[in-house]
Amino acid sequence: MAEILIKDGVKYRLWTPSKEGELERMVVHHSKDVFGGNSIYFDIKKKIQTNIGERTIPDGYLINFDTNEFCIIEVELSTHHEYRHINEQIGKFISALNNYQTRQKLARILKDYILDDVVLEKFVKKKVGDKEIYEFFLDILENVKEQKYSIVVIIDKKTKRISDACSILHSRPDIREFKTFAREGVDPKMVHVHLFEPLYETEIIESVKPSVEQQQITLREEEKPKRLKRGEKTNQKAYIIPILESLIEMGGSGRTKDVLDMVEQKMKGILKEVDYEMLSSGIDIRWENTAAWARNTMVQKGLLKPSEESGRGIWEISDEGRRYYEENKS
Repeated sequence: MAEILIKDGVKYRLWTPSKEGELERMVVHHSKDVFGGNSIYFDIKKKIQTNIGERTIPDGYLINFDTNEFCIIEVELSTHHEYRHINEQIGKFISALNNYQTRQKLARILKDYILDDVVLEKFVKKKVGDKEIYEFFLDILENVKEQKYSIVVIIDKKTKRISDACSILHSRPDIREFKTFAREGVDPKMVHVHLFEPLYETEIIESVKPSVEQQQITLREEEKPKRLKRGEKTNQKAYIIPILESLIEMGGSGRTKDVLDMVEQKMKGILKEVDYEMLSSGIDIRWENTAAWARNTMVQKGLLKPSEESGRGIWEISDEGRRYYEENKS
């Protein structure tokens, strides 16, 4: 009998996606929750050629920046009858990485993936220090050649068949369940919750009921998070025309970093000192973060195309965006 979750009197029933791609998209979306905040899931679908000319393409790659470990990710559905392809896929991939030129190619692919995203680029640079990103990835792939890697299989339900299929691999995969419970009477893709065991250890802090005196103590002024007053930073709306104008001048689309570089030039007389401050994350600069939020708003309003149409790491103006620019440019 299928499992059921109940929250506030509402039932959530166990739901299995009909296609493997649906489960994979959920895993990608929650990758930080599954694999840890100091990891990056590379959702890359590029074939790597083996020494004997065969081609292989795992579902994804992951790098844990706490351990500098390379991980091969396979996402599977329990409804599949055969899992032999997992062994073949991973075997071919490891074989391919015995070739230095293949390792170089994959290192470039991973580097380009990072450079397409300003936030990821800053995160990685902070982690690798003075080392060049490409060299960092190449060193990690050198470890794969020496059999220093891990394999993770994410599946909606762990079965004996999947365990048996993975048991013959040289590096025994870590098989993890990623269950989805959908709200009763609602489209499963719209309202659901996930149940899974993360791959990183989480610290469990015991709850201690505070005393009456402790409950009455307020945060000292210096401990309170500082919030900017309205008007102190440049408003999202101020970014719209510069973003549209930059994209038009770039021929309609451009990589995130290139677009932001041009937007910054156009907003030099608009951006304030506070806009150049580093946020508490230690990764983002305030104006770049605001520009990213402005971009999301512009996608929602139809002024820019969504990533599904423009491609990952690419900003692209829509016909509606061009009309808006012509009507509102100064």
